[in-house]
Amino acid sequence: MKTLILGAGGFGFAVREALQLAAAPSHHEVHFLDDNLTPKDISPKIDIVGRFMDLQKVAHSYDNALVALGRNELRQAQMEAIQRIGIPLATAIHPSAVISPLACIEAGSIIMSASVVSINCRIGRGVIINAGTILDHNAIIEDWAHLGVGCRISGGVHIGRSSMLYAGCVVGYGVNMEANTIAAAGSVFRV
Repeated sequence: MKTLILGAGGFGFAVREALQLAAAPSHHEVHFLDDNLTPKDISPKIDIVGRFMDLQKVAHSYDNALVALGRNELRQAQMEAIQRIGIPLATAIHPSAVISPLACIEAGSIIMSASVVSINCRIGRGVIINAGTILDHNAIIEDWAHLGVGCRISGGVHIGRSSMLYAGCVVGYGVNMEANTIAAAGSVFRV
């Protein structure tokens, strides 16, 4: 398996690790595209093969692609570029994450280490569930949302499209969050 990740920052390398841990590392080759590089950074030795503008040129050398960018609007734009080219979207699930077999996780989503996705949860396209986040039963996380490290999402919660909950947010039972909600670290939401 050969995967192209857009985003070679710390999060991108953590996503690569999740992919490689989920499969034997020798069976999962991962390379990166990133715009925050100098020409000397682009090297096959460190697995960075170019910038985002090189996507069309290199994409067909890969089985699938994934976007590891924390900013929701950038992640959405790059995922849409991948889809226009016709490359399948990968989904990364760290092997230490606990996922209910009755949860639905759409393409392009990333679920990091020690996370829990419970029964009947629905995770949209391009969602990031960061390390240690817990989603209780029947939670709905719409496309492009990002839940930071250690968020606690109670049962029946609905988090709108492109929302950003920073580390440690707690969302009580049945809360409905509108699209594009931005919540500071440690915020608490109740009905």
